Formats: sequence, structure tokens, C-alpha cells
Amino acid sequence: MAGYEVDALDYLLKPVRERKLQEVLDRARKLLSRKERDRFTFRNKEGIYRIPKNHILYFYSDRRKIYLVTSANVYGFYGKMEQVEEQAGEEFVRIHQRYLVRARAVLKVEKSQVFVPVSGKEGIQPEALPMSRSYQKAALLSFMKAILEGEE
Repeated sequence: MAGYEVDALDYLLKPVRERKLQEVLDRARKLLSRKERDRFTFRNKEGIYRIPKNHILYFYSDRRKIYLVTSANVYGFYGKMEQVEEQAGEEFVRIHQRYLVRARAVLKVEKSQVFVPVSGKEGIQPEALPMSRSYQKAALLSFMKAILEGEE
């Protein structure tokens, strides 16, 4: 019973059979790989961070620095928006040359703006992000897809 408390994958009995050990290690690798895909990893001068993607609201760039924005914090690191877009995956949508937003984090879309919830002094407030015309069509399609796929 204690195995459930520690997320045991399997039990290995002595003497350990090589085939059984390989099966357990393969399952562990797959599980870790799946968990890693759900996180965005970056490095800055403070250290290495692994942020769950569903906590990220958006990314924006300013010169050579990328900022990752969650409802609680803003993290900065050096990089290129194209690399961030590739690592972040399909759930993130480019809305501007400098902005990449998580589709399910969008509260509403108005003309050339996208609104996401950001914590402030008066609680959670919608923050407006610019959406350029060149990204508008693809972004709207991604937002509609996120709505159709349902809530988090």
C-alpha cells in the first residue's frame, strides 16, 4: 500500500531480471518525458527554472531579453522569441512580433488587443496585449480551437 504514496512504477524482486528492469526504466523515461513536455525550462542568472506551461500567461521580448509572465511572477532570460515559440509548443500563439500568449489564458479579444488575467493590487485584472494584423487570423483560429477543446 505504501507504494501508492510514493508513486511506485513497479516492484522489482531479487534477483532482478534484466528484461523486467528495462521495462520499468522505459516506463519511467516515458513518464518523465511526458512531464517535461508540460513545462517550460529556461536559465537566467538566478538559476534554472521549470515552469508548468499552464501557469504561463504570455511571453514578451524587449531587445534580446525574453520575459515569461505568470499570474504571480515575471521572469527574465536572454533568448530569441522564435526559440521560445518552438519550445513552448502549440498551446502558445504568436499575436505580435514581440508577444506569444497561451491560448487558454486569453479572456477576450477586441480588435487589435488580447486580454489576459494578471494579478494586481486590486486582485485579478485584465491586461491588454497588442495583436498585430499579420498574426490576427492565425491567432483567432488558435483561440477558437482552444475554446472548442474546453477548459483546463
